[in-house]
Amino acid sequence: LRLPGPGDRAWPGDCGGDCGEIYMAGTVVILTATADGGSTFAGWSGCDSVAGARCTVTMNAAKGVTATFNTTSTAPGAPNIGTATAGNALAVIAFTVPASNGGSAITGYTATCGAVSAMGATSPITVTGLINDAMYSCLVTATNAIGTSMPSGTLNVTPSALAPLTPVAVVSRKAHGAAGTFDLPLDTVPIITGLITTEPRFIGPSHLIVFRFNHPITLTGAVNAVDGAGIAIGMPMAEAVGTDVQVTLTAVPDKTRVTVSLIGVNGSLDTAVSLGLLVGDVNNTRTVDVNDIVGVKARSGQAVTAANFKYDLNLAGAVNASDIVAVKAKFGGSLP
Repeated sequence: LRLPGPGDRAWPGDCGGDCGEIYMAGTVVILTATADGGSTFAGWSGCDSVAGARCTVTMNAAKGVTATFNTTSTAPGAPNIGTATAGNALAVIAFTVPASNGGSAITGYTATCGAVSAMGATSPITVTGLINDAMYSCLVTATNAIGTSMPSGTLNVTPSALAPLTPVAVVSRKAHGAAGTFDLPLDTVPIITGLITTEPRFIGPSHLIVFRFNHPITLTGAVNAVDGAGIAIGMPMAEAVGTDVQVTLTAVPDKTRVTVSLIGVNGSLDTAVSLGLLVGDVNNTRTVDVNDIVGVKARSGQAVTAANFKYDLNLAGAVNASDIVAVKAKFGGSLP
């Protein structure tokens, strides 16, 4: 924590709504330390006097003081397992996040069926390399910087070459620089005019929608995309990658509702998803409002993780001042 000098208006870190003051010689400054969840306040150094969490400094020159905090984080709580969908020599395990992340951001999840495991950043996770017609007991664990959770409950699944082709998830995928690729799960239930999921990150020249299935994809079938008025949009192109169909949309504008449809996947299945593209709508209300601005500002300075990637609007790999500028610039925007 650095006390500002005359005319200095910027403080590092989160200083709330009042980030700097111009002081006169002899001004008394009182600082109060407040610990975030997962930590406790340990003490001040560099103060003229200390009373509990309060540090008092009399300003006669630029001064530096330090607040020290101790972590109290733990491993996360156990995830909640939802469904286990059988496929050809694989199982797709869906789950919901733990009630507690232990005070430290969750860095990933592991799904285990018998002795075979697979890792992922979000639900669902596909566990491959299983034996068809053998029953497996499957569970999920969560991991943060402190450790790994207790396992979820278990579900039994029996992989089979005869299991019907089933869509198990659809995500909106973006690369965040060196931080890696992060998927935003899309709700497949709402129609295009309904409470669809919004993608708050910058669209760029192209946008990737990924459909996940319980079988390897040999034929993507036809693909189309339309806007809220039913007009073709985005020049979609589909590619089969393992058990996924990756659809690239080109030149889709901000503040747009889109339905992406696959027709004849593996020669038999039709499926679709509707979503909104609205830069800055991190709270998924289909409008960029003050809560979105507050949400981005609260995470400024954080490196991108599975817990905060939505707030990295400009895809830089960290939530920074550019993201704050971007969400402010989009204030008041909404989906039609």
